[in-house]
Amino acid sequence: KEGAFMALSSAPLFFSTMPVGALSGYLLQTYCPETGPRDSRMMWFVIALLTSSSPLLLTLTQRWVREPKAKRKSDATDEMHALMHL
Repeated sequence: KEGAFMALSSAPLFFSTMPVGALSGYLLQTYCPETGPRDSRMMWFVIALLTSSSPLLLTLTQRWVREPKAKRKSDATDEMHALMHL
C-alpha cells in the first residue's frame, strides 16, 4: 500500500512536467526573444497568474475537497483512543 501511495502521490508532478516545459519555452520565445524587444514583466505576470490559480481553486472548492468537520473530529477521537490502548 505504501509504495502505491508514493507512486500516486508523485503522479501530479510527473504529469505536469511536459506542459510546464512546453509553456516555459513558449513564454521565453514570446516575451524574451533572442533579438528584439523583451517583456519579462509580462512573462512573470503570466507565471504568477498560473501559479496563483491552484490556491485560488482549492479555496473555492474546499467544500468538496475537505472532509466535513464532524468526520475529522471523530477520526481524531478514534486515533486518540487507539493510541491510549497501545
